[in-house]
Parts: sequence; C-alpha cells; structure tokens
Amino acid sequence: MQRGRNTLILLVLAAAIGGYSYFVESKHTPATDAKGDAAETRGKVFDKLDSTKIDDITVRGSAGETTHLKKTSNAWQIVDPSPGPVDETEVSGLVSNLGTVEVSRTVDQDPKDLTKYGLVKPRIDVQFSAGDKTVHQLQIGSKTVTGGDLYAKRGNEKQVILIPAYLESTFDRTTFQLRDKSILKFDRDKVDHVEVTSSAGALKFAKQGENWKMTAPVAARTDSAAVDTLIGRLATGQMKSVKAAEATPADLAQYGLNKPSVEVNLVAGSARSGLLIGSAVDSGDTYAKDASRPMVFVVEKGISDDIKKSASDYRSKDVFDARAFTTTHLDVTRGGATTVFEKTKVTEKDDKGKDKPPADKWTQTQPAPAKPIDASKIEDVVGKITGLRADSFVDKLPAGAAEFLTVNTKFDDGKKSEKVVISKAGDDYYAVRGDDAGAAKLTSPAMVEAIKALDAAK
Repeated sequence: MQRGRNTLILLVLAAAIGGYSYFVESKHTPATDAKGDAAETRGKVFDKLDSTKIDDITVRGSAGETTHLKKTSNAWQIVDPSPGPVDETEVSGLVSNLGTVEVSRTVDQDPKDLTKYGLVKPRIDVQFSAGDKTVHQLQIGSKTVTGGDLYAKRGNEKQVILIPAYLESTFDRTTFQLRDKSILKFDRDKVDHVEVTSSAGALKFAKQGENWKMTAPVAARTDSAAVDTLIGRLATGQMKSVKAAEATPADLAQYGLNKPSVEVNLVAGSARSGLLIGSAVDSGDTYAKDASRPMVFVVEKGISDDIKKSASDYRSKDVFDARAFTTTHLDVTRGGATTVFEKTKVTEKDDKGKDKPPADKWTQTQPAPAKPIDASKIEDVVGKITGLRADSFVDKLPAGAAEFLTVNTKFDDGKKSEKVVISKAGDDYYAVRGDDAGAAKLTSPAMVEAIKALDAAK
C-alpha cells in the first residue's frame, strides 16, 4: 500500500514539473520563419564566425573572476589578472566551442524581463574578437527547468536563446583553470644532469648513454628507472592551486621558500630548470616555486615525496648487471677453490647423422677435466647468483667481515664482464664491486639459496 502511494506521489510531481515547463515555455514568443509562421531557430550562435581568427577573449565565470587572454604569434597568453602561459587544451576547447555552439531554439524574441532567465546579471560572460575590432559577446544565464539547456543572449541583442547545457563547463572558467598548470617547463629528452639538494646533502646524477650514473654523494651504479621517474614527475606535475602570482619576500618566508627544504635542478646542455619545495600545507601537500618564475603554488604530496628520496633509493639494488639469459661465463671462488662454467654453442647430430641447429650448452671447465653439466642445475645457479639484490647499503664492510665468495661473470656475448666479492660477517652477507661505493648488504635467504644451488651443481 505504501509503495503504491509513493509511486502516485512521484507521478504527480513529474506531471507538475512537466506542466510547469510547458506553461513557462508556451508563454515565450517563438521565432517565426519567412512566412511569419512559428518556427524553431537552429544554426550557430555566431554565424559565419571563423574561430581560427579569434585572438582576444575575456571570460567572466560564475565565480566572478575575469580572465583576459590574447593570442600573439599563434600563441595564447593570459594578460590579466596575472600574465602567464595558458592551458592549451582548455583554451582550444573554449575557442572551438565559440565557433560551433548552436542555438537549440529561440525562447523569447522581445523579453520584457530578463530576470526569469538569469540574464539581468549573467552568470557567465564571454567577450571576444576575431581579427578585427568587432566585439562579440555571449551572456549565459540560468538553466532551463529540465536542465538540458542554458538561457543565453548575444551582446546587445534582445532575443533569448537556448544553448546546450553541456557547454557550461567549457565557458564557465576561472583564471586558474585557463592557466598552464605545469610546475616546470623543460625538454625531457635533453636532460643530462639532475641535482637534488636538501638538508641531508646533495644528490647528483649524470646521463651516460641511455643510463644514469650517481656522481654524488658517492659514485655508484644507479637505478635509471628511478631517475627517469623523477624527471617524468617533474615534466607532468601539475599545480593544485596558486597561492601568490607575484610572490614577495614575505610570501616566500610564509611558504617556507626563502630557505627551501628541497631544491631540484634539471640541466639540459646550457639550459637549466629548477623547482623549490617549501613548507607543508595542512593537507600534506607542499608549497613550491619554479625558480625562474615569481609564482608560488601548491603541489601534491606525491611529487614532494618523489623528490625527497635518499641516495640509497636511487642506487641499483641488483648486485650483478648480468642476467641469467645473458650470462655466458661464471666462475666462483670459495675457500681457495675455483669452479668455472662456460656456455657455448654446440652443434649435435640428429638420428640421421645431420647437424642440428646450434644450441647453448653449459660445461664445467674447472676443475679439470671438463665435463658437461645438467642444464637445469646450472641454470638454477646462474639465475640465483645473478638475481642477488641489495637490501641496503653501508659505507664500508663491518668489522670482522671475511671474504666468502668471489664471482666473475661474462655476459652479452662475452663483451662485458664484472667481478663481485661477497664477504660474510656473522649471519650477514655483503657484496663489493669496483664500480660501486661502499658495500651492499644482501638478503640472507637469497644468498643461502644461491650457495645451495652452487653446491648441487658441482
């Protein structure tokens, strides 16, 4: 019984809204065609407008903020209230929609009162020119009862028209929304040096071929993906808000930017870009500033966290550069005895005496005599040794550490080689390389498994 009553109430409300909409719209004077008969008016709001020629736009949105944009040499710039580059996507959408926005229909040819349309003081006002001194204007008022359209009018024209409501978000823009919100501008592909300075010291990275190398605070192999991720975050990072368009010394002090907690610099040849990180916002985000601009803005906490990583976060955790599938030579010295394994291409005969395609075969060549080795066992050895990773890093081996294993590998068809000395202190293992500072503390379970595999392969 209750369900039926609710349904009846909803039907009555729907009928009332529909009746009101019909009553309101039926009182409006529709457009007339050439014969004087009532007709719907279709077509563009700005007929014959070539949107590619639009070069000056002033937008006042519902928030009451006015933004003036100007196009010079095919590039848009905000000229007021604070000069700066624009968000190309936002402005492109604004310009193209001014050229294509259509009249859904004409509501009232000669309105006596614009109040009911929200056009006495329009919520949104867009004025623009297109290559000449003529100023075009689109004023947007309230939504229709059904919410599918917006009441609007052109400049000083009397008639009230309807335009699609989905365009509201295109024209109702604030200065911040129209602004380029990139935190830094630089050519990502040309960056060859990265410097991060904080109270903990300085981190420096230099590009070597396709990879990154840490040069400070120590010379060490680097997780290139981590450095690339940092650069990518800075390249795509967006402001969340602007706190001061023209920051004064007092502003910089207020936002912790007179003495930044962190400063990152990207060097691309002779070009240099820098980002300063200040104090934290209550939300956990941080104040920041492009070193080349006077503006102070807010960036999300994640960007700040990515910049504030320690040196160990950027170091390569892989003890070996070789991989199981690229290794062709492995020799291990333990307790004065050396075991050598070699992988070569071997051609065997099939049942008919014909040569099979060359295949990889592992052989234990030392201690003599040489002998073939079970493929699954040696693959287990190579995989576990080259898969060793650092758990952390120390400046030097701990007191009492004794050499446990010395491992030499050759990989990439024998073009590259590396040597790693593994020492043991108590139950812990440490790896030292000639091209890495300090020592890498290994994950003990992985090291134990590597030793078991090595013993099983002999």
